[in-house]
Amino acid sequence: MGVELTLLHALYVLCLLTIITFFILRKDTTIICIVFIFLLA
Repeated sequence: MGVELTLLHALYVLCLLTIITFFILRKDTTIICIVFIFLLA
């Protein structure tokens, strides 16, 4: 039973990594979250 990763999955992982990076750098993540919500929708 294989798992197929689509572009949506890759975009979601990129979103998570970006948000974690912004948390580490202590930057505001509001705009990043809004942008990725629209990209995923």
